[in-house]
Amino acid sequence: MLTIVKTIVILLAAGAAVVGLWGAGVENGRLTWQGIILLTLILSGAGFGIAEEVIRTRTEKREAERRNKEKEAERHWNSLEAQPLVSLHVAVFVKASVPVPRFLALLRGIHVHFDPGESQHLDLGEIVRFPQLEGGSCSWEESPHAINEAVAWLWMLYPAKADYWWKSTGHEWTSPDVRAAGVDAEIPWVIASQGAIASLRDLASIPRFGVTLPWELVGLGVEEVSLQFRTMTSSLDFDLSDHGLDGLAWLQGEQQRAVPQSSYLPLGISLPGRQAVDELRSAFIRRELGERKAKPYRGIMGLSGPGGRSVRFFPDMPKQFMDSEASREFSFTVTAPARD
Repeated sequence: MLTIVKTIVILLAAGAAVVGLWGAGVENGRLTWQGIILLTLILSGAGFGIAEEVIRTRTEKREAERRNKEKEAERHWNSLEAQPLVSLHVAVFVKASVPVPRFLALLRGIHVHFDPGESQHLDLGEIVRFPQLEGGSCSWEESPHAINEAVAWLWMLYPAKADYWWKSTGHEWTSPDVRAAGVDAEIPWVIASQGAIASLRDLASIPRFGVTLPWELVGLGVEEVSLQFRTMTSSLDFDLSDHGLDGLAWLQGEQQRAVPQSSYLPLGISLPGRQAVDELRSAFIRRELGERKAKPYRGIMGLSGPGGRSVRFFPDMPKQFMDSEASREFSFTVTAPARD
């Protein structure tokens, strides 16, 4: 079978060579001396060898180009791995919304830990400030490098499309009827790691790295927990949906059947630091090589408009919003001066 396929490929390549060279071999409807030589080569079988050589040369060229790109990506990664981390972005989305006070209480049970005993961890609900709840500015566009405190923003379920979340500068969060279903936080790295880990290379050296969630939050149905490690030049995503996040719901069900509620334990996911960094590296290399992800894109997307207006969505931008009147608030109108 392989021989047949190879023969077909060679014939096609030879045909392409004939078509490409025919202009040089025919003049005014008659064979030139170049054409006679070309025809003789093809009939003698040498043309097939030429076609094979063309295919081999092109394949070797593509492989050499890929090797060069891989080497360049590795050099970039080696530099990135040693760069100081500047911030950690944490995003959590749940499938059921709850009143804001209850959601804030649940956040105090979200821990990101950097050692096996969890003695060194950040408590999300304890360290972040919520500008939305203070009536302050939601500076989503501010560079994380300029943030010197841990700040967070609440999210709602998007009413026009199921399994979508959104936040907007136009949302009113102080009403007692408002319900939250997500949060994203920007945390300076010195606060996130408490100074023990400075770079991804340091992260690779720790025994365990992971996230622990309160059982009440797991009971709401966790759609995604995403961690984004940021340096001065790059951002690297680590999504728990790729590491058994769905299994937490099963563990919660087992817990409910086996023990009374008073004995429920937090649930979490952890893995060796080396494994976590290796997965970040693999994703980075694929991105540098331009390879597509195995699954569709999932992430925070949004628009910014005049007057500081901003809107963000997860897991992508819904068509329902782009087709709505509300989307016009996030468009800029440019007036060109009249021509004389």
